[in-house]
Amino acid sequence: MNLTTERFRLDGTVIDFDLIRKRSARRNIHVRFEDDGRMRVTAPLRSSKQSIHLVLSDMHDQIVELRKQVRLINRDVHPVRFRQGSKHLYLGRTYTLDIWRDQHTVPHVILRSDHIEIHVREWGETAVRDVLWQWYRQQAQGYFWQRMCQISSSAKWLAPIPFQLKLRRMKRSWGTCATSGLITLNPLLIKAPPQYVDYVIAHEMCHLLEHNHGPKFYRLLEKLIPNWETLRNALNERSHDYLRW
Repeated sequence: MNLTTERFRLDGTVIDFDLIRKRSARRNIHVRFEDDGRMRVTAPLRSSKQSIHLVLSDMHDQIVELRKQVRLINRDVHPVRFRQGSKHLYLGRTYTLDIWRDQHTVPHVILRSDHIEIHVREWGETAVRDVLWQWYRQQAQGYFWQRMCQISSSAKWLAPIPFQLKLRRMKRSWGTCATSGLITLNPLLIKAPPQYVDYVIAHEMCHLLEHNHGPKFYRLLEKLIPNWETLRNALNERSHDYLRW
């Protein structure tokens, strides 16, 4: 993979963008905008600078729209707060933080019917944030593994394939699957509704058999999650809420 910084003129404004060239069987050029508004272009290693700029010129309207969407999302995004009364998501539901301080307590979290009770030794959002993060990871570890086992047992072709679970926070991705059978999931996925969690897990588990996104892969996914496209689109629309921390 090769990373350079290039420039592109958009509506009279010169935009710096990250150009990533990598070996790929695909010939298409992919454009996206990071959360900070920076444009990132991924192209095949063999693509010339001229051909890349021609494609970007042809994609003018799409690039303008993508840039506008990122700006709108960022305009409505507020910093995540970890204080009394703050709202946080867990498995698709919104809970209010209820913070208790006791210098002699062991920091812990209790999930109530309508709020998340957090016990800390000292005041401060950093302390609350750390305790809540550990709780999210613990809940994710147990819940994700339970769903992986359930999904595996529901498909005969998955049952004999060994797999492992690892948690790792990722800025943009929900999960990955290695050829060794190690499935890595983003613990922040625990903020999403259960059906979205199942979709992501099923997606990665299908990679245990098909390590690509070809027709066979999607046929397997269809068997596990018939409405996977609807769930994928809905998850993408709310990803910025679930990934915020």
